[in-house]
Amino acid sequence: MYIKKGENYFDDEPLSTLNFLGYQILFSIPILGIIMLLICSFSKEININLRNFARAYLCFILISVITFIIIRLI
Repeated sequence: MYIKKGENYFDDEPLSTLNFLGYQILFSIPILGIIMLLICSFSKEININLRNFARAYLCFILISVITFIIIRLI
C-alpha cells in the first residue's frame, strides 16, 4: 500500500492474543510499564488497536487507584 504525502494513515491491523498478553505483561512492569503505557496511549503512530488497549488499561489503573484511595480513607 502506497501512502501519499499528507494522507492520514492509521495502522488498523488486528493484534493477536499473544500480542495483547505481551503488552499486558509489559504494562505491568512498574516504571517502564507506565512510560510505555503513556507512549502507546498518546502516540499517533501506534497501531490503533494497541492505542485503544493502552488507553483502556490506563483508565483501569486510574479507576483502581481512585477506588483504593477512597477505600483507604473510609
